[in-house]
Amino acid sequence: MRDKDTPSVSALLVSYMRGLAPYLQPPADQIMVDPQRLDERLLAGTALGSVLRLLARLPTRIARFFASAGQMGVHLALRTRAIDDIVTEFTVSGGKQVVILGAGLDVRSVRLAPLLSKNAVRVYEVDSPGSQRSKLALMRSSGLKSDALYIAHDFEAEPMAELPEKLARAGLDRSGRSLVLLEGVVPYLTRAATDATIETARKLGGTSSLLVVNHVSPEQCELFAAPWSPWRLHNWHFWALFMAYIRWRAGERIISPSRGGVAWGDQTGAYLAQHGWTLRSNRGEPEEAARIGLPLRFVGSSVHSYIAVAVLSK
Repeated sequence: MRDKDTPSVSALLVSYMRGLAPYLQPPADQIMVDPQRLDERLLAGTALGSVLRLLARLPTRIARFFASAGQMGVHLALRTRAIDDIVTEFTVSGGKQVVILGAGLDVRSVRLAPLLSKNAVRVYEVDSPGSQRSKLALMRSSGLKSDALYIAHDFEAEPMAELPEKLARAGLDRSGRSLVLLEGVVPYLTRAATDATIETARKLGGTSSLLVVNHVSPEQCELFAAPWSPWRLHNWHFWALFMAYIRWRAGERIISPSRGGVAWGDQTGAYLAQHGWTLRSNRGEPEEAARIGLPLRFVGSSVHSYIAVAVLSK
């Protein structure tokens, strides 16, 4: 995370990949239904937004072929759908607070706005000041509106211990039940930074609060850490591979276990327990695909991403 008034390459790529969802091969195009095409609108003033607009004008067969190259489009759609469903379940069960750490270009508060508004749920988006300014500028230019509360926190310069009080001043009830989301964040953190983040999450809500962590297996994390890994060659469009190299050069680097990151995988439950969280589920992509009835052939075998859900016990 860095404090520049431009979105990170990672945030742009993730938003773009979410924008591919309507163009995936059926039935994968129904994983994440977004009739407003929010990511396409959010990226309207960017080069990636131009690619998404081009897809909309291409013959359907060609657009689907392009969008379905590799597995990243399906991967992001599955990840987004899984977390959307968790947010929905949390909201319907009476949860009133959602905190998104390292929000990037997340548009969940817009996509789920009717549900969140109906149930009086407050969404707090936390990101570095520069990243947040760039996102808000994109939202203004694209006409997107959100009721989320935006909390600027420099993850590199400000102690994580200061974040709970900062959120409390913005209205977060630290004794109430919260849902804390860490989507696409932990692979970029060192062990020390991950420890501080998971520990801070524990202070953002009361008993029965939930923590959602999107992580990858240690083996895949080692592959992701290399800019020219076989995984990238197989799963990314040729220009996205170039963007991945630019991201690597810009310092947005995956921190694998061998480079000082956390080895999640089989150790996920034990690691979270060290910080006061009890693992409730840790579903990989095959499990997510089966849950929503997606044929397993769409998932492939080379991407091993997981959604861990943990409960806080105080």
